[in-house]
Amino acid sequence: LCPPLLAAWGRDTAGGAALLTACVEAAAVYLLRWRGEPALARAACSLLASLARLSAAAPLMPSLPATRRLVELPASTLPGRAQRLLYEALCRAALAAADDARAAAVGELCATLRARLVAATDGCAGANAQLVCQEPRVSEVLGICDCVRGAARAGTRRHAAAVYDAVAAPLLPAFASLLPVFAAAGRSPVPLLKTFRDVATAQLAFLPAAHAAALATASAEMVAAYARHVPPPAAPPAAGAATAADDAAEEESYRQLKSLLEPAGQLASR
Repeated sequence: LCPPLLAAWGRDTAGGAALLTACVEAAAVYLLRWRGEPALARAACSLLASLARLSAAAPLMPSLPATRRLVELPASTLPGRAQRLLYEALCRAALAAADDARAAAVGELCATLRARLVAATDGCAGANAQLVCQEPRVSEVLGICDCVRGAARAGTRRHAAAVYDAVAAPLLPAFASLLPVFAAAGRSPVPLLKTFRDVATAQLAFLPAAHAAALATASAEMVAAYARHVPPPAAPPAAGAATAADDAAEEESYRQLKSLLEPAGQLASR
């Protein structure tokens, strides 16, 4: 926390713990009562992420009642950036738990995400696949993408493999399987592609060889699904004939290509 507050309350003291509790409780109140205010949500989640990056504060966060309420917050209720910051904070706090409790803390957090994805896609197999692109299911899926992107940022060199095993390994194949469904429904696949990109960017340099190879395989399967199911961009219009729709389509193609190339560059470097 800021130096004046540290000077007043000290580190590793009852006063410091009370100050941390007050900060987390305040952030939880902002998110639970005023979740429709994007600026307030970003500020609250930025505070949580900043606290979770402090080695003295992070181990205390999982035991706070407010942290439990934040884990149970539906993924679709927050703006994307706020959701990513929130799950970075929650995952960093879980990783900071004592050695005998760390695996359970991370596993519980990630089991929540897996259960939510299963619930969002339940009954969407076969002819009903496109149901997942309807509200409120699709908002939940996109929110889970943001949760995974945020959790990936918490995987430091020491814990990268644990985060990959708990978060990325079970969920990335599910996101790849949704790509053809999104393409058939005319919905942008960029949020799915960005999830692969952020996992590769945040974790690839720290992963053991076997985990890096698994991530490369998952990324290759995603690229193959993209090549099979996403139609190529239309030919550019004649000079001076472009419309707003043409400009939007070109921007979308650029975003997709960029999201594909960035993880490919990370994999090639590794």
